[in-house]
Amino acid sequence: MTPDGTWNSLVALLVPATMLAGYAALSERQRRFLLPALLLLVIASAVFGVAQAASGKYSPLYYYRFMHLGLPDGFFANRNHHAALLATSLPMLRVWTLLPTRNQGAARSRNALALCVGALILLVGLVTGSRSGLAMMLVGLLGAFFVRPQLPGARLPAKYRVAIVAAIILCIVAVVAVALLNERAIAIDRLMGINIEEKEARIRTLPVLIEVIKQTFPFGTGFGSFVPVYQIYEPDSLLDFSYLNNAHNDLIELTITGGILALLVLLSFVIWWGRASFLAFFRASGFSADTALRRAAVFGVAILFLASMTDYPLRTPLMSGVFALFCAWLADRSGSFHHRHGHSA
Repeated sequence: MTPDGTWNSLVALLVPATMLAGYAALSERQRRFLLPALLLLVIASAVFGVAQAASGKYSPLYYYRFMHLGLPDGFFANRNHHAALLATSLPMLRVWTLLPTRNQGAARSRNALALCVGALILLVGLVTGSRSGLAMMLVGLLGAFFVRPQLPGARLPAKYRVAIVAAIILCIVAVVAVALLNERAIAIDRLMGINIEEKEARIRTLPVLIEVIKQTFPFGTGFGSFVPVYQIYEPDSLLDFSYLNNAHNDLIELTITGGILALLVLLSFVIWWGRASFLAFFRASGFSADTALRRAAVFGVAILFLASMTDYPLRTPLMSGVFALFCAWLADRSGSFHHRHGHSA
C-alpha cells in the first residue's frame, strides 16, 4: 500500500546484510576483536548516557530532536533501545572473562574489571526508566550465569564462597539503593506506579491493531506501511498531538505488514535459533571460548526478540547490526579463538 515505505524497508536491510557479509570476509584472527569492540561500543554508549543525564535536559548531547531529556539515551533516541543494548552486554562480559589469559593474576584483574563494568551497566539500566529494559537486565544476568554455570570461587572453602556471594549481593543492593535514594531508578518507579488503563497508550491501541490484523490477514499491507494504515483505523478517542510511529510490538507489526509469509520466515528463524541454542548448550564438544561466545549470542538474540515484544529495537540501524553479529556468532563453527578455556573466574 506504500511502495516508497516498502523500498525504504528493503534499503534498511543493508546494515545487517553488510554486517553478515563483512563477518564472512574476516579472517579467524580478525573475528577475535569483534567481542571487545562490541563491549567498548556498549561501554561508550553507557558513559555517554551518564554524561547526558548529568548535564541536564537541555544538554547538547541530546542530538536527536525527540529524546527522553534528562535520561541516559546513549547513542539512541529511545531509552528502551538503549536498555536492550545494555542488557545484551552482560553475557558478553562473562565471555570476556573466560577468554584465555597468560596467568591467574591477569584473569583476576579481568574479572574485577568486568564486575565494575557490569555494575555501571546495571545502574545505567535502572536510570533509563525503561520497564522492559529492567526485565531484559534480569535476562542478561541469567545469560551471564548460564554462559558457564559456575559459582564464584567454586574451588575455595565454603566460608570463602559464602563471603564472595554475600559481597556480590551487597554490591548489587548498594547500587540499587543509591539509585533509589537519588530518585534515579525511574524504571522501578514506573513499574510500581503503572496505571495501565489511563497511562499506557500502547495497551489502548491493542484492540485497534487486532482489528487491522483481522482486516488485512493473510496478505498484509506491505512493509513500511504501518503508519498510514493505522491512521485509517485509528478511532477519534485515540487522536492526540503525537502519532503512533510503530506498533511497539514487532510481532504484531510484522503480522500487519508482512502477513503470513513474513510469519513463516520468522518461524524458520526461530527454529534455526532453537537448534543453534541446543547445539551450543547440549552438543558442545567440551567447553571453549567459542562455546561461551555462542551461548552469549543465544541470549543476545533472545533479549532483542523479547524487547521487540514491547518496542522496536531491531528497526534501528545499530541494533540490527548487533543482531546480525549475534546470528553470525551462532552460525560460525570455525573456532575463532582456537583455545580451550584457561585461566578465568
